[in-house]
Amino acid sequence: MIYLDHAATTFPHPMVSDFLKNQSPWGVYSFNPHSKNSSSENVWSEIQKCKSNFFKYFHWPLGELTMTASATLSNNLFVKLAPLEKTVWYFSGDHPSLVKSLEARAKLGHFTLKSLPLKKISKSNEWTIAVDWNAFLKGIMDDGPESLGGLCLSTVNNSSGLILYNQHTEKIIRELRKLGAKFVVHLDMSQSFLKDPMNEYDFSLIDSCVISSHKCGGPRNFSLLYTQSALTKKMLNEGEFIHGGHQQVLYSGTLDGVTAMAFFNFYQHGEKEFALQRHSIMLWREKLRKFSNAINAQYQKSHNANLFLCSFDDEDSSPYIFTFIFLGLPSDMLLRLLEKEKILISSTSACNAKKGKIDQTFTNLLIPAVYHPHVLRVSFGLNTVEDDIDQFILAFERIIKSEKFLIDQQIGRNFGKNTHHRL
Repeated sequence: MIYLDHAATTFPHPMVSDFLKNQSPWGVYSFNPHSKNSSSENVWSEIQKCKSNFFKYFHWPLGELTMTASATLSNNLFVKLAPLEKTVWYFSGDHPSLVKSLEARAKLGHFTLKSLPLKKISKSNEWTIAVDWNAFLKGIMDDGPESLGGLCLSTVNNSSGLILYNQHTEKIIRELRKLGAKFVVHLDMSQSFLKDPMNEYDFSLIDSCVISSHKCGGPRNFSLLYTQSALTKKMLNEGEFIHGGHQQVLYSGTLDGVTAMAFFNFYQHGEKEFALQRHSIMLWREKLRKFSNAINAQYQKSHNANLFLCSFDDEDSSPYIFTFIFLGLPSDMLLRLLEKEKILISSTSACNAKKGKIDQTFTNLLIPAVYHPHVLRVSFGLNTVEDDIDQFILAFERIIKSEKFLIDQQIGRNFGKNTHHRL
């Protein structure tokens, strides 16, 4: 089986699997870290050392690491406790754990929400989609920097791979803070942690972020919510109703010492492996683009139409997520055909499962409704190899040949001629 859906979940790295297999029911990390006996206290002490080393390794400002069972829970916890007010900017097509929780709190009147603006860019007679950073800054300046209370984004949109936080965002944050704006910056780094070079982020600008272990090869059911010291104090004041205090911070759940140690023993190794893989990832993306361009060239000659639309450029997308539109067949049908070839990809985010033909996430990404049933996502992980990409391309070629009659009907009936305009 070839697995190309790592944006949904990545299988635990062999290093993580081996660590977990070697932990017996009475292993050194199996004791409740919060109990008052020497074995439990040793586990708690070891975890605190790991947290300290984590800060030192990434050179993050001092703060707190709250451990939860998932990135969704971490995002929900942040939104519930953070001192958000005035106007909070987010992206309406982002992960539901941010979007739904922010929208629910906004309905209570705590703050006003505004969505990060996107734009369509014409390139070589085709269209791509990117964040409109100038419109974003203008929107803030029109309201006045003092009106800004928060910026809550994923670094990478999980459905499309679109980058939502980069050097442009950091430049805007610096400019606004120079003008005296006081606001909270929260990032969901589920799709970028370890995959991006961590030293490219200026964490002095970031008040809070979420890490998802299972997105980068770590153990499942483990997430970190990082909060800088000043923000942690404010959130603790908001969270006086939280009782139990097992972690002595923002979350009172009993910590799984084995899972925590599996993550802390892995992340440094994982970061090095991702760094070694980045160049290959870009070559694989280029191979996919060349394949789609070659198919389009054939169909332009025979049908005056394209089969593939690739609407997110490499410079605006995470290398690890390749989202495209295949006009020849509905994505659900194509997924089944690929599964018969023992290849697994996705038609959308697992967290944004489609209901009917209109997908609100795709609408928010400026993808016209007519294309929603045709969106596909290929995503890479540490165990992806070049042969996986080659086999995917060969399987796609076989499907195009075997389903030629249906594909020709689909193009002629739904998209007609001259679909070269992309969007």
